[in-house]
Amino acid sequence: MNFAKQKWIQNQDLVPIYSILLVMIFIMAFIQPNFFSVGNFSSLFTQLSPYIFIAIAQSLIMIIGGMDFSVGAMVSLSTCIFATSLHHGAWNPPLIVVIVLICGALSALTGLLISWFKLPSIIVTLATSFALSGIALLFLPTPGGLMPPDIALWLTGNLGFIPVSAILIAATVAIWAYIRKSSLGLLLFAVGYNKDAARKSGLSLHKAYFAAYFMSGVMSAMAGLMLSSITMSGDPTIGIPMTIISVTAAVLGGLSFNGGQGKIAGAVAGAIVVGMLVNLLFYLKITGFYTYVVQGAILIIAVAVNSRRKRVASPRWD
Repeated sequence: MNFAKQKWIQNQDLVPIYSILLVMIFIMAFIQPNFFSVGNFSSLFTQLSPYIFIAIAQSLIMIIGGMDFSVGAMVSLSTCIFATSLHHGAWNPPLIVVIVLICGALSALTGLLISWFKLPSIIVTLATSFALSGIALLFLPTPGGLMPPDIALWLTGNLGFIPVSAILIAATVAIWAYIRKSSLGLLLFAVGYNKDAARKSGLSLHKAYFAAYFMSGVMSAMAGLMLSSITMSGDPTIGIPMTIISVTAAVLGGLSFNGGQGKIAGAVAGAIVVGMLVNLLFYLKITGFYTYVVQGAILIIAVAVNSRRKRVASPRWD
């Protein structure tokens, strides 16, 4: 089997979501004459970056066979921390890194709680979401704070013609490309595909859950960082819709609820589709309640199609 044919077989499950993405691009280009301009591309990618990061966050948990209903609350908390901790001065990259790692550590504790006590991830993360939302309210009872303009402008700006947000996402995907081929990546997929077999083979479920939830927390914090930069503030409730967005994007991208299969590239495409759909609805003046109805309908359809397509599929070790 030649290399090209092998790559096609490995990535054919990405064809549906990338076909949908192509259709969405044509639709947006038709209704927005300047869609392919540099300025619009930069603005669009910056707006979509929180969706992409949160979709990756949820995908990492789905790979190990779980669900994380606390990603939205983590986004809210991170925006509140950024908006209240960085307002005293200019660039402070070490502090930003520390905040991101703290969010990762908080999420990792959730993962360990699930693996140690063998608790359902949906229940634990739902409870965790309430705790994180409460902490966010301690930082900011109401939307406010201040994201330093120099940080916000840099993160939402360009390096040359390339959006900084695109560079951050590309770096994230590149890091994952390395991890997925490492022993850690194989561990995550093995645990997601069959936990009992992984345990009997001597693999550490605790390590898998710790790593997956830690990386998920980091991605949620990155989504919060970009949201804070876009809005120039923090908001203890801004992450509420992000949970369903993360699940919708991941499922659209081919991630399975059963775990052990799926590609981050699919989740990224799914997030872009969801984000562009939200923009399309806004352009058509369909907002508020109807937006959530459309997102819910898309999620149901995606789950139905994905379940049927994956029922007899073998695991994808991406």
